Amino acid sequence: MKRPPLPLVVLSILLCGCTGPTATVTPGSTAAVTPAATPSPEPSGEPVAFTCEGVSLALNPALGSGITCEIVPEINDEWNGNPQYIRIELEGYPLAGYWSPGISIYPVAEYSTMVDDVAGIVANLKALTSGVDPILEGWRVLPFLFNFEQGQFYYAQYEVIPFNDGTGIRYLTGFTQDMGTFGNPELYTYQAMTDDGQFWVSAVFLISHPLLPDSSWPPEGMTQQEFYDVYDSYVAENVDMLNAQPTDSFFPSIDALDAFVASISITP
Repeated sequence: MKRPPLPLVVLSILLCGCTGPTATVTPGSTAAVTPAATPSPEPSGEPVAFTCEGVSLALNPALGSGITCEIVPEINDEWNGNPQYIRIELEGYPLAGYWSPGISIYPVAEYSTMVDDVAGIVANLKALTSGVDPILEGWRVLPFLFNFEQGQFYYAQYEVIPFNDGTGIRYLTGFTQDMGTFGNPELYTYQAMTDDGQFWVSAVFLISHPLLPDSSWPPEGMTQQEFYDVYDSYVAENVDMLNAQPTDSFFPSIDALDAFVASISITP
């Protein structure tokens, strides 16, 4: 039986990594699903290769000192649903906040069967990576797995980026239940799928920029009503500002994050 749209309990799994056995992964090694305390690679300025659960990638020391890898178990009950998937998180990422820095690798067929929304998200990503403009009538958000009870209120720095086994889209975004505000940090995400359609890559990383304001709601200097009155122009102006910035002016740089996600390789 198909399940309702993707739930908040799945969000808690992704953010806290609180279920399933974990392993700390050393360069070039394959992760077991039992705990293994091993030293992290020393920063060298050159990307360090890691392999875990059939996923290989090259981590720039500017983004972290190492990775942890876990198999997140399937949830399949009346209200919640996700298939078993691979979760990779970065150790020593330079920014901290609500989102944990990492990558989730989902099996597409199983997820599409369990949760109604997934098939549409997959179709949208296929269209975008085939060259369709992302601003389409009726599309409220860009593809993002998983969904939850908040919506994207903007996207910026959008680009189609290939990785070793497929293609995806990179963009900056924010989520809100009402009217979102910009602040430091914002969210870099990479949403991609393997060419054979078997696996979905969902990567999220916090990112900052010196021109972004401190987070506050409503924005500092505005009353709630003033914010409501100028909300559309407020979002548009900040999106234009973010789009105008060089990719290397962000922290961490968009270039470094792009290279990291582009290095992903998945072996079933």
